Amino acid sequence: MKEEEGGKIKKIDSADEYTVVQLEDGTLHAWGKNDRGQMGTGVGIGMDMVECENVPTSVDLRDENEAPHLAKDFVIGQGTMLI
Repeated sequence: MKEEEGGKIKKIDSADEYTVVQLEDGTLHAWGKNDRGQMGTGVGIGMDMVECENVPTSVDLRDENEAPHLAKDFVIGQGTMLI
């Protein structure tokens, strides 16, 4: 993830082997362990190394109607993320 791709970092936090960064444009990117789907980048299957993102991956913020949204803030915990 380069600065030209989304802007400057607004917030960064980490918990339980994964990290999430929010850019000034409202997008979220996450990397690390995702065995329970805690990063929001896809559903985890419970396998530690299979469900790892080694580079920042965009968090899908679309609603049930597929409308895109931007994050105002986020909080992460051991197995979940609240946006």
